[in-house]
Amino acid sequence: MIEITTDLLLSMESTDLWTRTKLSAALAVVHEDDPGHPIHTDLAMCREAMDNEEHFERAVKEGRAGVVTERGTPRKGNYGKPRSDYLAKLQGMSRGELAEETKQMIWLSAYAANNPRSDYHWQCDATYDEWIWRDGDAKNYSRAHKRVMEENGY
Repeated sequence: MIEITTDLLLSMESTDLWTRTKLSAALAVVHEDDPGHPIHTDLAMCREAMDNEEHFERAVKEGRAGVVTERGTPRKGNYGKPRSDYLAKLQGMSRGELAEETKQMIWLSAYAANNPRSDYHWQCDATYDEWIWRDGDAKNYSRAHKRVMEENGY
């Protein structure tokens, strides 16, 4: 097992942007009490680069985020709609709308636990990924999960 440290990550010039962004986000959570830590600057640069349309398109072509299959064809949900439509919908939501969508998808994913192929599972995962992308952590996803549990008597 290799431990990824901030120094190691910052020295990895050739890491692909998608991997670097995910690792930076994870390390930023570890150093959340130190806003001046260099990992926060690295994460900001990664996010800025990923905001660039070219990088997103490359990520889609490489099959990231469950949007395309290994053959490069658009991956579709159970009802024939491309998964990228749902991801675009999430990206266009306000924070409040995303919080409500997250709660709904957590509940629906749990409800569909007997069907591992249900769209609700990957849609729930997509809300998690969207919070990671926006905030660099999963605190808002965790809050939504806690609210769903409380609302349902757990």
